[in-house]
Amino acid sequence: MLLSVIMPAHNAAAFLEQTLILLAGEMAGVEQVEVIAIDDASTDGTASILSAFSSTHSWLRTLSVDFANVGQARRAGVELATGSFVTFLDSDDAFFKGGLSWLVQKLRQHDPDLLMTPLLEVYVPYDGVEPLAPADVEPLSLRQACGKFCEHQALQGHFNGKCVRRSILLNHLPAAMSCYEDMATTPYWIRDAHSILWGETRFYAYYKRPGSLSDRGTEWRYKSEYCQALLNIEDAFRGQVSCMQTAHLWIGFAKELLWNAAGKAFLRERTDVIDKLLSIPLPSYLCSSNASWKLKWRFLRVRLGLLRLGLK
Repeated sequence: MLLSVIMPAHNAAAFLEQTLILLAGEMAGVEQVEVIAIDDASTDGTASILSAFSSTHSWLRTLSVDFANVGQARRAGVELATGSFVTFLDSDDAFFKGGLSWLVQKLRQHDPDLLMTPLLEVYVPYDGVEPLAPADVEPLSLRQACGKFCEHQALQGHFNGKCVRRSILLNHLPAAMSCYEDMATTPYWIRDAHSILWGETRFYAYYKRPGSLSDRGTEWRYKSEYCQALLNIEDAFRGQVSCMQTAHLWIGFAKELLWNAAGKAFLRERTDVIDKLLSIPLPSYLCSSNASWKLKWRFLRVRLGLLRLGLK
């Protein structure tokens, strides 16, 4: 088996059938690809939809678990995977038309340890009409990949849009976290990959659905998980990036926390986060050519906010 597509699903009945229909269209054009769908503690019709679809599509294998934890659900799927490579699909997302074929072609052509692409964020579910816009891939050095990941712009922290060799994945399974498990794990894949490919082809349509795990809400529901993801980035990339390259992630995190009472309470409890922010040298950051004026102004506001809270 070349590729395993792993799809966790929790109370996904409202959009799962459309996801599977689009996926079936993609599977019709490829070989040596399996899909493993994990129903994780759903209380709606998710299990029934998966069961019915798998009965008529031999490429779909299903599993029911009771974790209510996306990281653990992904792990359960990895345990069943037989592909040399693994990629992930969320139950409300889709591969672009021709996207799965493009991915399979690049895996066979280059045999990389890790292939990464940008996502196309959509605000309505992808309907399968817009075709793929293929582009070439290029190799990245470890330092280049670490830097691109820390920029967190074209290359984001999601598992989606990435494909990793299963042997590397087994050494760094998705973190058993309720959210940001991908951002916390991907840096270790990058660190251990000997051949990394970057492609500008957006083969994955990422639905920014209100109320989903990626929706932070007004008080950033998963503050501790995001903090752990940032710590993992610095651990995995130690020696490859400087503190200045990760500073904007901590600054952005603190900016959001300072907006509400729950965030301020979190900062008072997490002295390690305060220490991290205070360790960013203010004069050096303000003089850095790598930081925009917007980021510099944000850092000044964060430092002022910490002073107002007496966190200094």
